Amino acid sequence: MKMSITKQHNKMERTNLQFKVQVLLFMAVTCFQLDSWGQNTITNVPTGWKVNGQEVRDGQITGIADQSEVVLTPTEADLRRVKAIRVETLSPWRGMEFELSKASEDHIGWVIAKNGKVYPHVMAAKSDKATPVATIAYVGSGVDGGHGLAIALEDVSHDRFTWKEAQDALNQWASANPVSGATWRLPTISDLNNMNGKDKRLFSLVNESGGQPVQHNFYWTFDQNEQGLGAFFLFNNNYIQFGNKTLSYCVRAILEF
Repeated sequence: MKMSITKQHNKMERTNLQFKVQVLLFMAVTCFQLDSWGQNTITNVPTGWKVNGQEVRDGQITGIADQSEVVLTPTEADLRRVKAIRVETLSPWRGMEFELSKASEDHIGWVIAKNGKVYPHVMAAKSDKATPVATIAYVGSGVDGGHGLAIALEDVSHDRFTWKEAQDALNQWASANPVSGATWRLPTISDLNNMNGKDKRLFSLVNESGGQPVQHNFYWTFDQNEQGLGAFFLFNNNYIQFGNKTLSYCVRAILEF
């Protein structure tokens, strides 16, 4: 009877220790994953351990979704000696980034970061510690000084501006968000026609890439007509109109590359 009690006590002790290890590791993984995205990979798992009940092979396991429950189960031999383990999750997009100069029509909807590289999504750039700033919307002919156009992931400000103020606001915003090998400017009517000539319109591209949705309001362009009226437009249907430059509208930059 004494041996039976001792065995039961030891079993409870191992179970409690296993629970503590699992809780510790679960907290570490959850905290780490808050900044990641997609189906992650956990690496550096000791031989014989299990992740969510699955046996780990080659020290790693894939298919771990963000903020999902992750339980690492140590082997019996490790229960008494494990104090901590470093768990690393890897972005599924690691290695997919490339230089902006190599962007093609196949990359419409991809994201440009300040470092001059292109990523599949906003979160892909962030997982690489890069700052995403624009979504590629057009690649082809008819672009002055470049081969493509991208739309900023956010408005230059929550405020609205007159046509003259719009350029100053854009310049100030652009200086804080430089991109190597590219130039920020106000969109032209020609730009809008190019960027909205594809299957997906600008507002859809921005939303799907993880950017800030455009407002249901008018935005200024760079253009003006012979009467001195400024051109403004709606993102959702590319409706373009000319009006008094003293009117106040939103501003979102275009990146020429």
